[in-house]
Amino acid sequence: MKYRNIIWDWNGTLLDDLNECLSVLRELSRKFEMKMVDKDEYRDNFGFPVSNFYIKYGFDPKKYSFAETARIFSELYEKLRPSCPLQSGAMETLRALSCENARQSIVSAYEDSKLKDSVRERGIEKYFEKISGLSDNTASSKVKLAISHAKSLGADPKETVVIGDTLHDSESAEAIGASCVLISCGHQSEKVLKKSGRKIFKGHSELLKFLLSD
Repeated sequence: MKYRNIIWDWNGTLLDDLNECLSVLRELSRKFEMKMVDKDEYRDNFGFPVSNFYIKYGFDPKKYSFAETARIFSELYEKLRPSCPLQSGAMETLRALSCENARQSIVSAYEDSKLKDSVRERGIEKYFEKISGLSDNTASSKVKLAISHAKSLGADPKETVVIGDTLHDSESAEAIGASCVLISCGHQSEKVLKKSGRKIFKGHSELLKFLLSD
């Protein structure tokens, strides 16, 4: 394998939580007078920081507190989190990379303690050398976190690949000088991901073939 260090995103990349996030967003839309969006529109417009996405769809930061919005989102999402499956083929990918002795870790914009709980719930923490989430629930930029995460691993950027489902994962990879590949079954559509210029795969089956072929 070309890449010995695999840095995963979590939400949308390993965890299939798109429908649950849409369900919570519908609740927020009613409470904070935002426009309702369907799955396709969401995937074509979602991005980081999440606050900008909310503002685009009518959230008024002068009228409402984004911190309160983030708190309510977190409360509602945590109730649905246990029902979220892994992405199709994700378990097989983790196992196969482990058999190749690849170092696997996670960097996520999800709050750190909840991220670790979510990974443990699925019994897959053994696959990861390090798991890093943000210190709060605002889903802001994780670029600085990615830099410190990679530094702590002592990973050679030339042997490192970031795998995610959004343009923000590409930005994180660029910040640490690593390669990046994206999957289009998560929170952003293939049309959006093409803006990154990165390799894009429809899911884990295609992704794993690529990783093992290098």
